Amino acid sequence: MRPRRRQRSTQGVRQIEPEDGERFRRGLPQAIGRAAIQQGYRVIYREAHMLLEELAEATLAGTRKAYLAELATVPLRIIDDVGMRKLPHTAAEDMLELIMRRYECASMLLTSKSAGR
Repeated sequence: MRPRRRQRSTQGVRQIEPEDGERFRRGLPQAIGRAAIQQGYRVIYREAHMLLEELAEATLAGTRKAYLAELATVPLRIIDDVGMRKLPHTAAEDMLELIMRRYECASMLLTSKSAGR
């Protein structure tokens, strides 16, 4: 069954809102990742808490620099569900570092569940 969509236009911006927005939102990052892979690109998909946990583990193991270098080689990084779980105190700084290292270098897609309207 396809979700019913309603369209809204605001000054040249077209927004499509499916009736079943959660299912649509959950599948969209994966669909974008699959499309990029089919085009021949490498993609890393991680939920935010898992990515930050992996970065913390790399820091403890003394391999943080190598882990960040590995992440930098992938053309598209998808970080899903930002802000969905309580994160450690260092998470904000780590997330900022991950974003700043990508800035003007490669693509990144961040998703977060909307608080509603």
